[in-house]
Amino acid sequence: MVFLIKTDPIKRQSNADSMKTLRYILASNKTPITLDLYEAERYEPAVVVQQLIGNLVYYSNNGRYEPRISESWRRVSSTQWDFKIKTGFTCENGEVINPLSLKNSLIRSIKAAAKNGGVPVFNKLKGFNDLISNKTSDFQGITTNDSTISFHFSEPTRSGPLQILSFAPFGYICEENLNPDLSWKDKSKFISSGAYKVEKIEIGKEYVLAKRKEWPGFAPSSPDKIIISHILPNNENEVLANTIIDSPKEENSIPTNLAHYPLVPEYLSAILLGNIKNGFFSHLENRQALDQAIQEVKKKNINKKSNLVTSSFFYPSQQRTKPLISPKKVNAPIKPIVIEGKEPDLNNTKHAAFEILVAAFELLQWKYKLNNNENSWKDAIDPNYDIRIRNPSIGSGVEAWGIDVIFFSPIGINLPDPSGRVKKMLVEYEHDKLTDQELTDQFNTVVEEDAAILPIGHFGVQWYIKGINAKSISPLISIIRFDQVELE
Repeated sequence: MVFLIKTDPIKRQSNADSMKTLRYILASNKTPITLDLYEAERYEPAVVVQQLIGNLVYYSNNGRYEPRISESWRRVSSTQWDFKIKTGFTCENGEVINPLSLKNSLIRSIKAAAKNGGVPVFNKLKGFNDLISNKTSDFQGITTNDSTISFHFSEPTRSGPLQILSFAPFGYICEENLNPDLSWKDKSKFISSGAYKVEKIEIGKEYVLAKRKEWPGFAPSSPDKIIISHILPNNENEVLANTIIDSPKEENSIPTNLAHYPLVPEYLSAILLGNIKNGFFSHLENRQALDQAIQEVKKKNINKKSNLVTSSFFYPSQQRTKPLISPKKVNAPIKPIVIEGKEPDLNNTKHAAFEILVAAFELLQWKYKLNNNENSWKDAIDPNYDIRIRNPSIGSGVEAWGIDVIFFSPIGINLPDPSGRVKKMLVEYEHDKLTDQELTDQFNTVVEEDAAILPIGHFGVQWYIKGINAKSISPLISIIRFDQVELE
């Protein structure tokens, strides 16, 4: 056994509690939120949908992975993980959640994910290819008994199972939500397997979630009802007794009776150098020259909009492991350097990085041009542009599976690894040849030495709260869990 996590006995919510309502305002959302599960890994839809799903594991309000409908888990060997399942969980339609029904749900989710672009982590399960090609009726990658569900991988898997099992699509999804082809049946409906159910929905306007009284494990004073919307209050009189305003930036117009509660920045604003096989930035000295110029620009405080300017990949900013070496003067590129996309406007989180990049080009006397394409996911992950400016979600520290996703997964941003050393260290970590600290140290060193990812700044979500017990939330929260929130 590598590790074991257990929870205290579950507690049920007292019926004597009076009705408690929480208003949650997503201040910046521009895309209407639907209840389609396959749209729920964007942040705003996830705030709604993840309350409706019972996952084996979830990233809790305490800022760590904890059991949800599992009681405990353990890594039995380098290729097997076991989860013991709690009893008493059902969907709102009465469907019982047990190891076998959970296996069937996961198989549906794995097949659906394969149709929608890729299956991280679970693509290493034994028999995965036969499963998605419908060549097997007895999938051995997931097995069950009366109390346990087990995952069997074809190669050592040390990181990733907890994270992937905490994602919305890999929780318990009632079959009634899906069409026969596994597409989502109705974007305005969701049969819940989680702590809350949908009481009312007006897509793009308001979403009302109500507590499922039969769900075990609510925190004391957790909200009975959550009203999620996008409209900021104009003044203090419009602020409900219990309110959270969620914004990616500090808002100047927030009523003063809400307390500012910033979350740990999990996003990195970075300049990504591409075309690294045969382009201008295939040469390390050219990458180092741009890196040096960017550091010089940042010393002059050109980026006055952000107080989180950084030279490190992860927040909080750390000193470089080695001093930056000034490269010898390099020849300017023969052709203008191509920057993917359009110039970001002043309110765009990419604008500061663009402003610094242009100033660095002027310092080096290098010519550049934008291709002016519309933003698309295809362009966002294309490593053949000379330069991309991106804001990937990187979390708050070195985590092998997270690094694998953003560097090498088809669902990631495709960060550059010109020396191949990032991939090599991830393989060594999964085979238990590196400790967590060794992975952290080596990763930070490689990013600096390769000079293909040039960090500009860190940013994250800002909360403005009223009537919330601060002990029931954490700055490390990824997606809030309303059943763990305690109202004052």
